[in-house]
Order: sequence, then C-alpha cells, then structure tokens
Amino acid sequence: MADFCANFVIERGGKRLMDTIKHSNKRTNIYSTKSLTEDQRLLFNEKVVVDSADFIKINLNRIHPRFLKNEIKNVIITSKNAVESLTTNYSAIELQFKNIYCVGRRTKQLVEKKIGKVTHSENSAKKLAHYLIDYMEGAEVTYFCSDLRLDDLPTILEANNIKVNEVEAYQTKFDAVKIPDSVEGVMFYSPSTVQSYIEKNHASGIAFCIGDTTATEAKKHFDDVRISKVPTVESVIELVNEYYVGL
Repeated sequence: MADFCANFVIERGGKRLMDTIKHSNKRTNIYSTKSLTEDQRLLFNEKVVVDSADFIKINLNRIHPRFLKNEIKNVIITSKNAVESLTTNYSAIELQFKNIYCVGRRTKQLVEKKIGKVTHSENSAKKLAHYLIDYMEGAEVTYFCSDLRLDDLPTILEANNIKVNEVEAYQTKFDAVKIPDSVEGVMFYSPSTVQSYIEKNHASGIAFCIGDTTATEAKKHFDDVRISKVPTVESVIELVNEYYVGL
C-alpha cells in the first residue's frame, strides 16, 4: 500500500515537488529564454537549478491573398512561427507550394504535418542558402519570415542572382526580464532571444545555444558559447547537463 501511494504521488507530480523542495535553498544557476515544460525541467542534472521565461513574444500577421493566389514554385520556411502564421490564415489546400525548403528538424516536421512534403532542409539558414544556390530549380524564391529575420539567407541568395520575395508572416517582440546574478549559464533558442536578453542583461557565463545561427549571434556578446548536437530544447538541456556533470 505504501509503495502504491508513493508511486501515485510521483505520477501526480511528486518528483517535481521533491525537486522543488530539494532546490528551495539553492540559487538559480541556469536560465532559459524560453518557458520550459514540467517534463523538460525534469531532464536537468541535479546540480542544475533552472528558471525560465519567454524572452520573445510572437504576433502572427495576416498574410494577404495576393501572395498565394497562384502556385509558388519555391518556398522557404525557417521557423515554426511561419508555419503557424500560414496555417492560421489558410488551409493546406490553399497553400500551393511546389518545393518547400526549411530550416530545422522541428520546423520540417510541422511543415509536413500541416502543409506538405519538404523538398530539403538544413540546420541553419546559411547552409540552406548554399544548398539552394547549387540545387534549386529556377531563380526566384518566396521567403515567409519574421520582421526581425537575419540577413544571411537573402543576402547570400541575392548575391548569387536568386530573387527573394520576402513575406512578413509574423512579428517578433522582445520581452526580456532581468535575471539573477547567480546565473552561470543562459539557454538561447534563436538570435532574437539573444538580442532580447542583451537589452536587460550583461553577457556573462556560458551561452548554451540551439544551433549555429543562434551561436553566431551569441558570440557577439559571450566569450563561452556552446552548441547543442541537434536543434531541440532537449538537446540544449543535454548540453547544460554535460557541463555540470564535468564539474
């Protein structure tokens, strides 16, 4: 009976409660610039006391029908936010895209779930740009992006005579908070989260980054920048754990 009760408590969030009690007298040493789920929090090493908040807010734009009235031969999607914007405005049937190119595994999964098959994907915008130069059919592409998108992709493509039609699918707003002085490392998930962080905080400690593009932005401010093996939140958590296991 005692074992049953203990297991029941754990299943109902008891492990999280015990972790909270265990860390109640410890100061936060890792901060995530994206809100973490309870399941994600449970993945951290016992040496880690993590806190989190969303450092950017996303507003989906209304995409005018003129951009989608005809089939588009080549489309670039570099974030899940762009997917959400497109599918909020239109049904999958209305999104007539012949070739879809995207950045990131999670973005690819969402595109194929909500829109259609992805022709090719890469882990960074820069890598995708170089792929398109060599393999894309035609010399024109439509890029569904944020108002704060990086210049890498369109700059590289246009320098190689590929016309880029940019459609602002969503807006990114900075919403950073001041983090405690006890924080030894910060988890970043996009260049925008780095930029937002810098508005309210000094660059100190380690920047744990979800990918190369985010790391490039972090290196402008942080001396110690580390990149996860794959572009997922869970992989960034593994990166943090590797650091603390080695201490």
